[in-house]
Amino acid sequence: MEILTVISPGLKTEKLRRMISDVAVGAGCDLALVTCREEWPEDYRGKKLLFAVELDEVGSDFEFMAYLKALAASSPNFEGAHAALLLNASSELFSKTFAKLAIFNLNSLGLGFIGKPLVEALPDDINLKTWQRHLPGTRPEILKKLCNDLGFRLSQAKADKLQRLRLMVIHNSDIRTSNTLMLTHMVIQRLAQRLGEQLQVEEIHMEEGTIRDCRGCTFHTCMTFAEQKACFYTGDNFDKIFASIEETDAIVWVCPNYNDTISATLMATINRMSGIYRTVRLDHKRIYGVVVSANSGGDSVAMQLIDGLCLNKGFMLPPYFALIEIANEPLSVLRNKGIDTRIDAFAARIGL
Repeated sequence: MEILTVISPGLKTEKLRRMISDVAVGAGCDLALVTCREEWPEDYRGKKLLFAVELDEVGSDFEFMAYLKALAASSPNFEGAHAALLLNASSELFSKTFAKLAIFNLNSLGLGFIGKPLVEALPDDINLKTWQRHLPGTRPEILKKLCNDLGFRLSQAKADKLQRLRLMVIHNSDIRTSNTLMLTHMVIQRLAQRLGEQLQVEEIHMEEGTIRDCRGCTFHTCMTFAEQKACFYTGDNFDKIFASIEETDAIVWVCPNYNDTISATLMATINRMSGIYRTVRLDHKRIYGVVVSANSGGDSVAMQLIDGLCLNKGFMLPPYFALIEIANEPLSVLRNKGIDTRIDAFAARIGL
């Protein structure tokens, strides 16, 4: 029987222990619980990993962060591993902030995460109040179901073996001045050299004003439109995006750093995807990000993609999902030291 490796250096509460147990039941796996430094795994390859965090009142788990720091210094090998995250919070704040930070750090070390990899429990399970509109049971019962489901999905995670890569590239950049788009085109060029006719690329340019932001329909209304592969809004670019996402294997998000956020147009696109993930399976579709900043903040943009697309919409997060660079003059990113090696490595990771 497969083993579920649970890493929880700061484990303190009975509630988090129950959540871990419920994940293991859903996974149908034997449980290997790791709480102290002496038990930290030496080999992570091929493992199903569950990180369980006790989030304190200032938004941290110091034992877990010490583990993460030591892990980064050890150059771990996560080849073939898949991961998810449990979080038991002491307040109504910080849970998503910590989750995307932890996932970004682990992903930057080479660890992939399943789509919708997080189950969080806030005080009194207040975050599950909305779930009660759609699922029967009390909040603790719903939390148990969510943990069971997380365990099952983690147990089923595997790397897809593709014969052909259908890649979607989405941006709203100007090719004449954009470091980010130029860098992306270099990545695609290297990828094409590797895959040849096995690669099919669709590039979608989202011009300003060509997509409206989410209207905030009710769940029932959104589902009704989604079942028809449509949205409340019609006549903009989203119909094309909906069809393209359904057919693609992976999406590259081209994200210049705008004040430490992604562009409003791309954010509107993500917001409009609520109908897609309710009707189209996204957990086997990969996301990648190419991020260029004028100074700092590339990690902030990458974590927005993790938050909106992996945690929320359910796309799979592959290892090393983001290529992050700094370039403060138009079309200067290719002068960055070592950029050619990083482009090659990133293209290789996207490849079959």
